[in-house]
Amino acid sequence: MTKPANRFDLEQAILNCWGVSDDLRMAAGVEGNVSLLLAIAELYDARFEVLFKILTTMIEERKFKNEKS
Repeated sequence: MTKPANRFDLEQAILNCWGVSDDLRMAAGVEGNVSLLLAIAELYDARFEVLFKILTTMIEERKFKNEKS
């Protein structure tokens, strides 16, 4: 059974996604980087899916402080 998502999970998922810029800059400097860039795109698709799942779960569970019934 997975634990319920909380604001710290959401924050960590957002921070993980922010690494995309650095990763793409690094890949741009590598010779023959097309397959590397495609692999990075797949990685970030997965990270953003995790982020969106955490966000939607938190919304459904009304985890945001200012949300009213």
